[in-house]
Amino acid sequence: MDDFQLVARVLVGGAFVLAGTLKALSWSRFRDTLAATELTSRRLAGTVTAFLVVTEISIGASLLAGWMLALTARLSLLLLVIFVAGLARYWWRGGKRLVCGCFADFERTNSTVMVMARNFLLVIGTFPLLRQQHAERLLPSWFEWGFAGVAALGLAMTWALLSQLAVIVDLLMTEAIPLEKE
Repeated sequence: MDDFQLVARVLVGGAFVLAGTLKALSWSRFRDTLAATELTSRRLAGTVTAFLVVTEISIGASLLAGWMLALTARLSLLLLVIFVAGLARYWWRGGKRLVCGCFADFERTNSTVMVMARNFLLVIGTFPLLRQQHAERLLPSWFEWGFAGVAALGLAMTWALLSQLAVIVDLLMTEAIPLEKE
């Protein structure tokens, strides 16, 4: 396993474990948020929420542990593509902003395009995991874990800063549009 694969495992796996855990802790709010997007019926929203919680935590933990990496990498890619497709459908039907709830952020609306971009970046993050795997150690060395942790922390901080920049640009764009005077 090379450094890119380790960073990808920690980043994508950590994102899935975090998202799944936060969904589980905010079960009813996420279920209601999912139902409000009308991507699924209200009756199925609870079942879909349960599926997402279990699937995200399982895939994330498998990626972090490096267990069945060839299969888990493909499943993570498939799940992320489904997320992007669902968001694209929501956007196509006129949903320009949404309360995502993916990381238990129910207080703020986000641009649907920005949420799609975030998921697309995670799609790209799975690419190093899809390369052919050779026989490898069960767990990477402490140095590799340290390197991956620092890289993931740096990427998370960059992500947070870019997210705030996107919010600021969005606010500036909203306020820059002149209002019609009657």
